Amino acid sequence: MAPSRQREKGPGPWRTCVACRQRRPKEELLRLAVVAGRVTVDEIQTLPGRGAYCCREEMCRQRIVNNKKMLFRAFRMQPAELACEMQGVFGSVE
Repeated sequence: MAPSRQREKGPGPWRTCVACRQRRPKEELLRLAVVAGRVTVDEIQTLPGRGAYCCREEMCRQRIVNNKKMLFRAFRMQPAELACEMQGVFGSVE
């Protein structure tokens, strides 16, 4: 039998960064969502549909920009379905 996953301590949901695969509280991560076929940062985390989460660190954001395959897998979409111009996505995020 596989070992059970222990739940992290603390309130609220935990999510996994698609770039570094580290689990963190949802509030510490950026949520990415697809709106009209384009990836956008969901700053208030309320956009409908499937979301992907990313750490706020520059290293993780850069990994996503350089390796779009991570997002295709996270959003369960084919490259042709997703207009992935990532250079401007993280422009306003600190």
